[in-house]
Order: sequence, then C-alpha cells, then structure tokens
Amino acid sequence: DIIFIPLDIVGFDLADLQTFVDTMDWITVTFWTLDIVMSFLTGFNVEGVLEMRPSNIARNYLRTWFLFDASIVATDWAFLIDG
Repeated sequence: DIIFIPLDIVGFDLADLQTFVDTMDWITVTFWTLDIVMSFLTGFNVEGVLEMRPSNIARNYLRTWFLFDASIVATDWAFLIDG
C-alpha cells in the first residue's frame, strides 16, 4: 500500500502490475503461514536455558504470539480467497 497508493494517486496504471501484485500476495501469505508452523518448532529461553521440548514450545507460542499471528494470517487468507 505504501507504494501502490501514491502511484494510483498520480495516475500510474496499476493494471500492468496486477500479475506481479497477485503473485506477491500469494508469496507473502504462504510465507507467513509457514512462519506460524516454524514458530511451533523454534525454541525459546527460560532463565538463560534454551527450551527445546516441543510441548513447551507449543504452549509458549500459543500463550504469546499465536493469536496475533493467526488473526493476521487468517485475514490475509480471507482477502486473498475473496479476491
């Protein structure tokens, strides 16, 4: 939006870039979806000790960033599918 809104305001024909924009939409939503999966596999520090047990990693992620990440990615998927 930071790039495309000013271009639209000055009259740049954005139709020429539609294929690029559609491709980038799919790439970014796929990247962030995979980031959620990777977050379930990423350890974290507890009092200076690296925690790598999958159940503790999942519990920590679900308690911290998961809701935020999932809501953003779900919104992205909804807009992408809706067109």
